[in-house]
Amino acid sequence: MSSIHLLIDATNLSGGGGGTLLRTLIDALPENETRVIASSNTRSSLAVTKSERTNVVFNAPCHPFSGSRRRSLVENVQRFRPERLLCFGNIPPTCELAGVEVATYFQNAHLLASLDNRVRYNLKDRFRFAVLRQGLKRNAKHTDAWITQTPTISRTLEREVQSDADRMECFPFFDVRGIETAIRKAETGFREPRSFVYISDGRPHKNHARLFEAWRRVQQTENDASLYVTISRSDRVSSNEVPSNVHFLGPVAWAEGLALATRCEYVIFPSLLETIGLGIVEGVSAGCKAIVPQDACFADVVQASRTFDAMSVESIASSIREAIRGSELSNESDGRRQAIRPHPLPPSKIVLPNRLDPFVEWLMR
Repeated sequence: MSSIHLLIDATNLSGGGGGTLLRTLIDALPENETRVIASSNTRSSLAVTKSERTNVVFNAPCHPFSGSRRRSLVENVQRFRPERLLCFGNIPPTCELAGVEVATYFQNAHLLASLDNRVRYNLKDRFRFAVLRQGLKRNAKHTDAWITQTPTISRTLEREVQSDADRMECFPFFDVRGIETAIRKAETGFREPRSFVYISDGRPHKNHARLFEAWRRVQQTENDASLYVTISRSDRVSSNEVPSNVHFLGPVAWAEGLALATRCEYVIFPSLLETIGLGIVEGVSAGCKAIVPQDACFADVVQASRTFDAMSVESIASSIREAIRGSELSNESDGRRQAIRPHPLPPSKIVLPNRLDPFVEWLMR
């Protein structure tokens, strides 16, 4: 079989945000020079924009350290003889692969212990992340380059895997055209006043418990605001524990989430850990003002309208109150707090560049 330029290994990708990024990248690559070996978990993500992809083969999902992934890499490198291999699921190959340049796209901040140190995981997740972190360091020697999405992730990864700086490349990307098209289709011209949206799943680091407690405090004085969340009402959350004006929408499709953002005034994102936070990019693109944690990984992405301490319920509540009231609070010399002239939160701005085209050029060089 004739050689190709690029082989993409996505056999250990779980879908979700990773599947969306993979779809965006594949759509930008020349089909006849690229071959993709993808986990069947990504099938629905990759079918969004193209009904048939002749250069994509779906396999059963592989654990990144499994023998099946190792055999797949060895066999496909020998079969297609690519100039470059892109491992799209965070972990380099578990063996040296001769005759091919290897790049690893890193998109999971959970594997960086110095960043992921504020979330209480269950025993299963603690064990899983420990194994992945150890394997990441052990196999770092098997990749020639690391690709990251933000400067903070790049610096942290470089330190934790003890990589040379010249092996680090930062190529953040997202589907700008797809986002803009979905927004144009969804816009109605109506935006609900004092409405907040948090588009995310319900994993522990998403910090819903603190958000709900902050919302409860806000509702004691500001009860005309609405919060939309894309999780289901959990059986573990009783009706007495959920504050009023919280709308549980359950998981929504990507386009539905963008449509929701076009109807809300604020995107709030209290997550304790994100690699890029596509929900923020999409919310601001849809015209929302962003209220996000005051962490470096978020500052890489957005110039927010308001920031808060994601570990502090009161800090989250204060940011919501300020947004609702549209005013700043100041301390009088006698200690009294009073509202001064109305001061709406400033607009937000995405500061993370979309480097999809430079990334494609780098891969196909």
